[in-house]
Amino acid sequence: MAQHGRAIIEAWNARALGVCQRCGSLLNHDQLHWQWEYSGMKVINLRVLTCETCQDTPQRQLATIILPPDPTPIEFAVPEDYVRADNPLSPIGFALSGQTFGANTGTLVKLGGLDAAFDGNTAKSAARSAAILTSVSSLQNFIGKAWNNPIATSHIPSSITNTISYNVRSFSVYAPTDAPITTAAAALQLQGSSDGVTWVTLYSTTVKGTNGEIITSLSSNLSAGQFQQHRIAVAGSGGPIYVAQLQLSVADNRGE
Repeated sequence: MAQHGRAIIEAWNARALGVCQRCGSLLNHDQLHWQWEYSGMKVINLRVLTCETCQDTPQRQLATIILPPDPTPIEFAVPEDYVRADNPLSPIGFALSGQTFGANTGTLVKLGGLDAAFDGNTAKSAARSAAILTSVSSLQNFIGKAWNNPIATSHIPSSITNTISYNVRSFSVYAPTDAPITTAAAALQLQGSSDGVTWVTLYSTTVKGTNGEIITSLSSNLSAGQFQQHRIAVAGSGGPIYVAQLQLSVADNRGE
């Protein structure tokens, strides 16, 4: 039979021939190599002879993963409070727990509910937004944050909880993609309070009444002040009021 493949035939230096067990090419036997592969915590010989072209690098993902031990815990850990350290910070995406996150408050409890205005999604339909379906004519239709009334901290003694107040530097109110916040020319205010009873007007504007409207405050026109609660109040006309998203950008207590 005629020789074929890549084997070298030398009359003065005879060498054994062999076939690659992957591609079937004929080579000199000394040109074939064992195939090795990871198995568990070591590399094993698969007992397969292959040519250089067919030789695979052992797959590291087949090896056993050895996890290092966890670091030794310390007693009385005091990590940085990143929520209050961020400047400015926004309630967008905050979980409804933890002292500095604040509770969602307001009268816009229909359809998506209060939480819908703080879920981080600025583009949503009216059906998924915070809403009140029958508004009142005064500025008693509102949605906001009670910074000093967080959820899931009622069991913590008041002696070790801090009074939380913030100075809002700017805000943005987003209308749903398929509906306006409310009727055109309706009054909209940012208000602050330290007792939930007396409210101070920090910023005033009006609603254009267009779908997808975004109302953003001008910081140069926004009054400063530390308050434990902030809310967006809208004067209604008996119809619905929708807020797809409310963003409050605040500075920390040092006013930075």
